[in-house]
Amino acid sequence: MTTDEKIYFYLINQETLEPTLENVMFNYMKCNHLIFGSKVRYGVSYKSNQRSFQIYRRAFWHNFKVPISTENHERSKAVELTSMNIFLVTRIDKVTMYDSETFEFIGELPIKLLPTESREINEIISIAASEDDKQVAVISGKYLVGGMQKTNQLFIFQRQEGNKITYKQTSRVVLKDIEVFTKVSTDYYFYEKEADCIIFCKNDQIFTLNYMTNEIKTVYWF
Repeated sequence: MTTDEKIYFYLINQETLEPTLENVMFNYMKCNHLIFGSKVRYGVSYKSNQRSFQIYRRAFWHNFKVPISTENHERSKAVELTSMNIFLVTRIDKVTMYDSETFEFIGELPIKLLPTESREINEIISIAASEDDKQVAVISGKYLVGGMQKTNQLFIFQRQEGNKITYKQTSRVVLKDIEVFTKVSTDYYFYEKEADCIIFCKNDQIFTLNYMTNEIKTVYWF
């Protein structure tokens, strides 16, 4: 909103359409119209009855960063749950939840790893969420030489009802005992066409795993 002396910047809530004042600057351009692009990189100012308009380019980019965690997050994975405005970050044996706006710690999902019997330690190697963010799948395993990964276990967490964001483990599958889980991609998705299923891919096939019955179904052979 422009006035003769100042320009007021407001953020509009997309649900309630209520404005919130974000910033104020002096109207040194003496304009009564000011338009910014979607990336807020360029601005156009115009005054009524003026024969031309002026274009301004953003002079500074603010990149001030504050650490929200001092833990070692080497090889950690992250996934955003947009419907709840939170994001999940994996640690060796746990998944932590943070608020996407305030970065406030919300809670964590503990993961019980198998005992380590070799040089490579067992740890969380991948994470995925369902389309509605109500379920979270976590796979633990090992990072091997040459960038290879070995899957050991699959954990399924279900969001609990209530105002507080909490997840409860509802299923656990020992993948290392299933023959098909060798050289499987750790990019996987919840299979929306069938209940309680996750779809996986390897070099010769695409298959689904029912994490409640451990049933394997091949979807496509290469």
